[in-house]
Amino acid sequence: NNWGIFNSASSPTILDSTITGTGVGTAGLRMNGGNPLIKNTTISGKNGSNGQGINTSGGGTHVVKIDRSSIIGDAGTGSSISSTDNYDFFVGASMLDGDVDVFGSAEIDCAQSYDGAYIDLNAACQ
Repeated sequence: NNWGIFNSASSPTILDSTITGTGVGTAGLRMNGGNPLIKNTTISGKNGSNGQGINTSGGGTHVVKIDRSSIIGDAGTGSSISSTDNYDFFVGASMLDGDVDVFGSAEIDCAQSYDGAYIDLNAACQ
């Protein structure tokens, strides 16, 4: 797997950064726990078909806050955010370019956010 950053159960502030994962099994940010705060940052996963911006795993309950950032997956088949675990995402004034695949016990809330075509997303980031 190729990840731009692998976060294991820490709670970093990721500020004013550009993070890209490329290659097979790619994600810009792969999370195994933790509660990051992401501000003014671009996170992308690119491998030509199904790269993911953010991908999660890990037990417990986690909170991810994203503000004024761009989360980008591969066009057409990649996800901006992919999570099936106990993650709560709060996204404000940000671009989510790619599908938002948040299901199972994961939840997501968007405010003043938009997709890659600059179309407003609703509160469920759709």
